[in-house]
Amino acid sequence: MHYNIGNNKLRNKRRKVQFAPSPSIVASTESPQPDADQLWYRKSEISEFKADARRLVQATRSPEDFLKDASLRGLESSTLERRLYRHKTIQCTLSAYKKSMNPEDVAKIAHICGTWNVEVAFVEACRDYYAAYPRKQVVVPKVSSEPPAFPFALRRAKSRAPPCHHEQPKRKVRRRLS
Repeated sequence: MHYNIGNNKLRNKRRKVQFAPSPSIVASTESPQPDADQLWYRKSEISEFKADARRLVQATRSPEDFLKDASLRGLESSTLERRLYRHKTIQCTLSAYKKSMNPEDVAKIAHICGTWNVEVAFVEACRDYYAAYPRKQVVVPKVSSEPPAFPFALRRAKSRAPPCHHEQPKRKVRRRLS
């Protein structure tokens, strides 16, 4: 192997950073900066935006409505079908991890499960692009409207709802024989 001794000397030399002794101040002739309230949304406004988006998504009847209504653009990922599939993807990945699968297999399962949502998002992005930049011939990739099956069956989650107090749970009591 060939070493260059000259570079080693430069590498060992200590480097220093210095700042100017006094900062230079430049007077601005522009108008004063507007208040932060004028530049940024308040938390209450952001909450209103989110609530409006939730109402819009809940009012839609089918995934095709997202293609027809321009006010729903960008909310496709919030459809019930996509949210459920995303939740099931997370549950499937966690289930694989809990079954003590090796990390590579867990990663494969996460990739397999998440592919459909990624493909649907890509198709939506293509539609948005072609809507913004129209062309004569547009070929939008096809993706299945039905999400694929998961690699293994998932158990139903236990209900986290508190028990009703007016209903008494039925107890099974075994009588002792003596």
